Amino acid sequence: MSNDNLLFKIPAKPQFISVVRLTTSGIANSMMFDIDGIEDIVMCVSEACNIIINSELEEEITIEYELKEEKIRIKISNFNPSYIEKSDNTRMSDMIIRSLMDEVDCKDNLLELVLKVG
Repeated sequence: MSNDNLLFKIPAKPQFISVVRLTTSGIANSMMFDIDGIEDIVMCVSEACNIIINSELEEEITIEYELKEEKIRIKISNFNPSYIEKSDNTRMSDMIIRSLMDEVDCKDNLLELVLKVG
């Protein structure tokens, strides 16, 4: 597999989470992640989007998928770490993300998630 980038933009509305989940699942499947890896990636991306949506401060979410042979890096825009402290649900979402991904980083309102294949 070559290094490929995909860019995906959605309105920050709950009805688009299913589209994000299906897209993320398809991308992870194409990278040969096993079923657990696919589910972990899908859960983390949808949890991150839910945190943004629940903040009710953003109008759109941009998700960039960087596909490399050995890992996937996902960058999610408009993610402000202060959103996490808004409720118990968002704190739980943050804990889920941090427990399932190999790397989690947030800088300049950009959340980066990395999961290695295998």
